[in-house]
Amino acid sequence: MGYPQSCLAALRGLIAGAARDLDANPHPRQHPPRPAGWPRGIAVLAELHTDALVAALVQLEAGRAEAEAAPHSTLLRDGVIQRFEYTVDLCWKLLQRYLRHIAQVPETDLRTKKDLFREAARRELIADPQTWFDYYDTRNQTSHTYDADIASDIYAHAQPLAADARRLLEVLRDAA
Repeated sequence: MGYPQSCLAALRGLIAGAARDLDANPHPRQHPPRPAGWPRGIAVLAELHTDALVAALVQLEAGRAEAEAAPHSTLLRDGVIQRFEYTVDLCWKLLQRYLRHIAQVPETDLRTKKDLFREAARRELIADPQTWFDYYDTRNQTSHTYDADIASDIYAHAQPLAADARRLLEVLRDAA
């Protein structure tokens, strides 16, 4: 079963924005100098490696759509939980790269995940650090998905995470 068109359509703009003009660098993990005439935003997005988060969001939203179509499938629910886990990881790592390398925040100011989320909120990259604290705490519970109550709680966080991660990508594109 393919990804639902609604998920693909919702992220098509993000993918296009993040990928625009990156074809010039077939190895995006390398950091070539920014060519003359390139808009700063594209260079920043290339440095941040947003493509992995965009792909994770497509997978998370597609997984949620499939799981909602079969609400009694614990296998689909567990797949969404796995996708939630790596989407949270990609978000905080993206924030960390932006704050350290683009915003030039000293590493000493970003010692913990809470410091990271507070600084991101201070710079208006995210709306509320407490929401992101909750996502990260929930992500740390993913090894306990054998407990039905914990699994349901983690699953419930997947939809708001997808919306917040999408907003994060948009804010970074606008900030760049």
